[in-house]
Amino acid sequence: MSVRPLVLLLFCLAACSPSAEDARARAQAALARGDRREAIEAIGVLESAQRDAPEARLEQSELWIRAGEAPRAVWRLEQAVSRFRDRSDLRLALANAEQLVGDPARAAAIAREIPASAAEHPEALLVSARAQIALGDLDAGLAAFEQAERERPADAELRVPRIAALLDERRYTEARVALEAAYARFPDEASRAPLRAQELLLLQVRAQDALHLAQGAAQRGDADAASRAQQEIDESLDGLIRLARSAPDDASIWQALTLLAIPAGRVERAETALRAALAENADRALLRPLLAALAVARGDDAGAEALLRDAVRADTGGARVALVRFLAARGRSTDAIALLEEGLAQQPDDADLCFALAELRLDAGDVDESTYAVSRFEQIRPGTPQAALLRARLALVRGDASGARAQLERLAPELDTEATQYWFGRALEETGDPAGAAHRMRLAAARDPAAPGPWLELLRLAQARGDSREAEPSAAGVVLRAPQLVAGWQGLVDALIDEERAADALATAQRAAALLPDRVETSLLLARALRAGGRTDEALARLDAASQRFGENPDVAAERVLALGLAGRVDAARDAASRAIAARGDSAALHHALAGVLFQAGLGDEGSSEVERALALAPDDLRPLALRCEFYAATKRFAPAAADCARFLARHPDHARIQFALGAAQAGMGRTLEAEASYRRAAALDASAVAPRNNLALLLAERGDLDGALAAAQEAFAQAGESPEVLDTLGWLYLQKGLRERAVSLLEDAYRRAPDQEGVRLHLSQAYRAAGRESAARALRDAHDGSEKPQPESKAQLDAVLARP
Repeated sequence: MSVRPLVLLLFCLAACSPSAEDARARAQAALARGDRREAIEAIGVLESAQRDAPEARLEQSELWIRAGEAPRAVWRLEQAVSRFRDRSDLRLALANAEQLVGDPARAAAIAREIPASAAEHPEALLVSARAQIALGDLDAGLAAFEQAERERPADAELRVPRIAALLDERRYTEARVALEAAYARFPDEASRAPLRAQELLLLQVRAQDALHLAQGAAQRGDADAASRAQQEIDESLDGLIRLARSAPDDASIWQALTLLAIPAGRVERAETALRAALAENADRALLRPLLAALAVARGDDAGAEALLRDAVRADTGGARVALVRFLAARGRSTDAIALLEEGLAQQPDDADLCFALAELRLDAGDVDESTYAVSRFEQIRPGTPQAALLRARLALVRGDASGARAQLERLAPELDTEATQYWFGRALEETGDPAGAAHRMRLAAARDPAAPGPWLELLRLAQARGDSREAEPSAAGVVLRAPQLVAGWQGLVDALIDEERAADALATAQRAAALLPDRVETSLLLARALRAGGRTDEALARLDAASQRFGENPDVAAERVLALGLAGRVDAARDAASRAIAARGDSAALHHALAGVLFQAGLGDEGSSEVERALALAPDDLRPLALRCEFYAATKRFAPAAADCARFLARHPDHARIQFALGAAQAGMGRTLEAEASYRRAAALDASAVAPRNNLALLLAERGDLDGALAAAQEAFAQAGESPEVLDTLGWLYLQKGLRERAVSLLEDAYRRAPDQEGVRLHLSQAYRAAGRESAARALRDAHDGSEKPQPESKAQLDAVLARP
């Protein structure tokens, strides 16, 4: 202990009355259990009981700050600095407090008042450095950090702030250089502990950035960028393994390794290192829950449960809660509750066990049981952020989403955890803010990179919007973190099919079937992917095999109906549907599949009846309604299409594809302004959607807004410059603007890609005439006349163009 803290301690012991000692003990106990109200009251009593002295002011200000009352600390310290002008430690405390209340300029000014001769001057330089960085002058801040290091070269702790600042700025190379220099300067193990913590942070932050880069590169299809990001992830994993081996009893490093290995898809590498460390020393029991998490990630639930039960028997901290959550996630809530009650019988005041029990009761949704469990936790940890989180969740269970939202909004800055952000997202969704919900789920995923829950919610939100591009990375996030969950594989395969990436969908379905061979859902996924790739015979064979292995299943039967319909075997599809419905008439999936086949055959009324049957059986599943809406729009039954779209959007207002279908229906009914609004809404919901932008351009052009039309068409062209329809629209608009050569270039490209489209031929012919290229226009008409199936209406239009003066 240094001289100053020892003097402070002796002073406090000598100068404090019994009431001051009691108040201090009360304050410390309240802060330890997170009871802010009690702590504030006790600190106030302590202030009244202590005489005004520098050491007392320092102690009180520290307690005020710990209680979340930094402004009070500033006020008390300002008084103390004014009274005890020669005390640099008071000035340093005030400078730090000013930094906490968000006044870096004032903090820097106070720190500069501390003379270079003072023992606190290196710490004053640290305050100045942080203030300079907060004010935007990074170089000045780094220079101040280095000066502090030079003034006290034997203090390893003083090397940490500069490294941390470099990490905040993502200057990884410079942070690594500073870290290596510090390791060289301090070879003893005791000094290396704070440096090792910085290295751990460096590896974690770099890996998280690389994970985001890899995900973005995968979405863009940038293989080179994805490869570079993966290399950075692997280097971070290697670094974590080396760091863990250098300090094998530091559980935080092993935890970081586990949290990175799961989303990075490198479970085996982490597992090998963890098992080696456990074999080296069996007393490292904390490694068992981490190994269990890795086992879950590779689909070995039995192995994971065995590891967790071993950890519970070894009385490893947190193992019982981890096992409880494992069981609950697999629908074994009764076993989980029994495990908790067993633990609470032995340790009735264990806050972690009580919190886990409250979570389970809240998950079950029983108001009375939830209320009792939350109250039980509050008796142990009253006034804590964790109690506030449970109270907010209880409001959700009671149906008070607005109240929960308000509570979580206040709580999020104080308890910024995965759970807080997750439930804040749920509350936002229930109060009609899906965009805010998605934002909070992304924050939840960032707070706990290994947790699959936020990714599942992001997937569900994307599916509710009909956004396959967003659903794909969300589903991939689930698959990486919890490959045993079929929902992730289903979401990923469906998204890839929606994006018309049949080969990728098939490869993904094959991976799912190989990993989870005993699940009927993965056989269905494989059949669906085969069907999407046009390999209907193989899909039907897969479905037959699934029926033989798993027995008759309505979902398998529904997929068979769709496969037969795709193969053009409409009668066989209807027969299969009839037989399956006779056996399981309560299956909405069967009626939905039959509706799809009937619509494909042009039997709209019969298909519509099947849609209504599906909706009656599963009112919350509006996919049959979307199917009928799009069928009506495509077959120009615009009024019923608009009605179905409105009915669907009343429940899912952010569904981009149905917004587009509504626009098409409105345009067909001549409701142009409404159609424009719907197309704009669809484009806003899906930044990469082409059709609403292209259709919007055509509508705007019809009413004479050529500039607005060009802007919309150019947006469509940026997304799909290879589309004949988009090329045709943009080329035609350029022609209207008098940009003839540019119009000809685009329309020729459109014609090469779609020579049989009448509109493209007509617009190209017009462009040739406008550019004075009569022979080219005539050649286009001659080519049409010589085609295998010349269309009289198109020929007449071309002749009319050529006949114009």
